[in-house]
Amino acid sequence: MSGDARRRLVRLLVRRRAGLFVGTAILAIVVPVVASTPVRAIPAVAAAVTADDGVGLGVVVPWGGGGMLSLGALLGLLVGIGLFAAVLSLLQGMLVARLNARLAADVRIRLTEHLLRQPPSYHQRVGPGPLLGALTADAEMIALHLGNLLPAAFGVVSGAIVWSLTLGGGLTGAGVATGAAALVVGAVFVVLGVTNGLAARLTGRRAGSSQVQAQQARDAALGAITETLGAADEIQANAAEEEETERLATKISEMAARQERVAAWGTLGGSLTQVVVVVAVPALVVTATLLDAPAAALAVVLPSLTFLQAAIGSATGLWTQVRMTRPSLDRAAELLAEKPGIVDPAGARPLLEVRGALRFRELRFAYPGAEKAVLDGADFEVAAGRTVAIVGDGGSGKSTLLKLLLRFHDPDAGAVTLDGRDVRDVPLRELRRRVAMLGQHSRLFARSVRENLRMGAGTVSDEKLRAACRTAAAEPLLAKLGGGLDAAVDPGAANLSGSERRRLALARVLARDPAVLLLDEPEVGLPQAMAEQLLKDVRAAASGRTCLMVTHRPDLLEADEVVFLSGGRVAARGTHDELARTCEPYGKLLARRREGAGEGGGA
Repeated sequence: MSGDARRRLVRLLVRRRAGLFVGTAILAIVVPVVASTPVRAIPAVAAAVTADDGVGLGVVVPWGGGGMLSLGALLGLLVGIGLFAAVLSLLQGMLVARLNARLAADVRIRLTEHLLRQPPSYHQRVGPGPLLGALTADAEMIALHLGNLLPAAFGVVSGAIVWSLTLGGGLTGAGVATGAAALVVGAVFVVLGVTNGLAARLTGRRAGSSQVQAQQARDAALGAITETLGAADEIQANAAEEEETERLATKISEMAARQERVAAWGTLGGSLTQVVVVVAVPALVVTATLLDAPAAALAVVLPSLTFLQAAIGSATGLWTQVRMTRPSLDRAAELLAEKPGIVDPAGARPLLEVRGALRFRELRFAYPGAEKAVLDGADFEVAAGRTVAIVGDGGSGKSTLLKLLLRFHDPDAGAVTLDGRDVRDVPLRELRRRVAMLGQHSRLFARSVRENLRMGAGTVSDEKLRAACRTAAAEPLLAKLGGGLDAAVDPGAANLSGSERRRLALARVLARDPAVLLLDEPEVGLPQAMAEQLLKDVRAAASGRTCLMVTHRPDLLEADEVVFLSGGRVAARGTHDELARTCEPYGKLLARRREGAGEGGGA
């Protein structure tokens, strides 16, 4: 993955939240300065205990001037400074938390917007695991990294400077020569920097590679969980709950093991830096003794060493975090860099008026990886306002014709035209607004009926929504659910039967008032009487529109014409009665369909 894509994503996110980044950076600089004041004031407190006239304010704060403070006033000031430091630290934490939350939202919104523009074939190819992983854990990781990186980096620099000066000030205040104090501070800084750098090098790379493995394990687990929960009824029907639970447990346990390994490398880096302090403390005590610094100086020197190590040690954590976050940034950038396979053409012109005349011209199309084309020379036209049934055995290309018209795919050869214009020259949004599709598996969402019906229809009025429900014979559902258009549809439309779901989905399609109506086996799986009534209502709903319907029961549809596909081509055309008399394969297909009414699948 090119680092350019990763950097572009980072720049985009930083620009969008520049104000919060600046605020957290400023606080990262100020907080160490304020927080170091009580340590730097230790000599002043010691002096104030014995002094009758107090100590100078300038000893505590640089801008204090020549003012004098008594012991009580000095302690009160230090308490106030401590409280102020706590408030600043709280504010910093709140800003960082807000920045992290906003960044995670930015990543998720941008990814969602981009992924919704990818064709269905992309989602089928990639699968739910990587996409859910990017939208959940990767977005969190990116936000945590970017949200903490800038303030942490400024905090490292500010803390290193402040605590180096405090350490040096503690030594010079105890009578150590300035040059000697500078050498000690420099030596401490170099030792801490080198040891922390080695710790970062040791753990950061391994943490990064472990994070890639953890990401892959998480994707596999998320994909398996999504698949399993989406097929809970199938699993229960086959009494396979225990086997599926065991299979999921294996994947989830693998994910946990990979995550533990990542955490172990991160923790090891922090532990190694703590060893440095354990070794440095006695070394610094010996050094201060050799320099004839009084024991009281250690009251400033030792806390300064601890805080200086914390500041420099944060750089180790930053480097490890950068390595751990890179896989998440890479994947998010990779997903965003993936160009949709179906896009608006350059110079696409909107459709001013749609009559609905269709032409499928010498179409050839093969699905990726397929050995043979599902459509191989299919050629026919549909006059505006006609209802045409598309019939054929499974795999004959029936559903594929509808997908090519909607540009879920583009043909390998040939063209699909709408009113004489190649659909590839029409803006996608415009095409799919004028051409609407109802599939046998059309989904309803866990929202109100109104929100479901308005999908793609914009702010269409309630009157038009009710009219669409009447046309689709879905109006009784509003009374059944209680609440009318405000009634809630349960997750998975569990509070509706199969026939009711399809009628409500048909009403959603009709609410957009499309010029062309595509239906993909809406009757499949329904009892004979329900299928017959649904097709009758569909025929009425198609009045005045061009309608293409893939169906196993053209004898129930009363279509104007039937197109019979075989081997990816148009084998016969005519009315149902004509084909039943003259086309033997068509008659045999219908006989099989009647025997297994309500069963079948699409191509």
